[in-house]
Amino acid sequence: MQFDTQYARTKMNHKQLKYEEISPYWDILWPKQLHQPYSSMLMREGHDSRIADKFKWRGWCVYEDYSIHGVMAGHKSAGKEYRTRGLWVSEKHRGKGIAQRLFEVAETQAKNECCRWLWSYPRLQALGAYQKAGYETFGPTDRGKWDDCIRAKKDLSIITTTVWNVTESPLEYSQWLDKINFWEDRGILLGQNEEVRNNFVHITQHWVNDLYMYPLAAIPDGIQPVKEIRGDLKDPLHVL
Repeated sequence: MQFDTQYARTKMNHKQLKYEEISPYWDILWPKQLHQPYSSMLMREGHDSRIADKFKWRGWCVYEDYSIHGVMAGHKSAGKEYRTRGLWVSEKHRGKGIAQRLFEVAETQAKNECCRWLWSYPRLQALGAYQKAGYETFGPTDRGKWDDCIRAKKDLSIITTTVWNVTESPLEYSQWLDKINFWEDRGILLGQNEEVRNNFVHITQHWVNDLYMYPLAAIPDGIQPVKEIRGDLKDPLHVL
């Protein structure tokens, strides 16, 4: 993720906050509304009242000296989905890349927790910041009592394609195949396709995110692919 150069020149840092510390800023963000650290909302539809019992909540801020200029929180809402919420940036410091820094922190946390999806439920007036961070809207716009909101998501998954000499294909090694089954069972490897072209084997794999991808793990010593390519689902070089 790229940040504004204006932000890069500042001395702002980020750190974690407790709910009691982030709450006053959410009072500004959601005046006259009650709020809790967790949301029970699910990514696609519906609610799960057990989210607070199953997943850990985290809050973050971007600060300079002793002043907090922006806050955000997040928690998993399901096995491979991470919800961000409560993005607030002080009016005086908007346009300095603070929101993008908070998005990066949340994205790193989502990847660490082995998530594929980063999602939120932003107000329409804040949607531009989410789109700048790579979120795409989905579903209808909800016309609420306080704000108009819409769901937005970002796909963190990644595609790798490795090309092997047909005589050195990892498909021939039981240890590698066992690892593939292990990663598939845990939702780390989301899909795999093998294709033979001339004297080469092309293995395309869809991983949950770039912190959990192991295209070359469990390969015997001395065996290396002819080529390795990384990209996302929009990359035409990959075929799944």
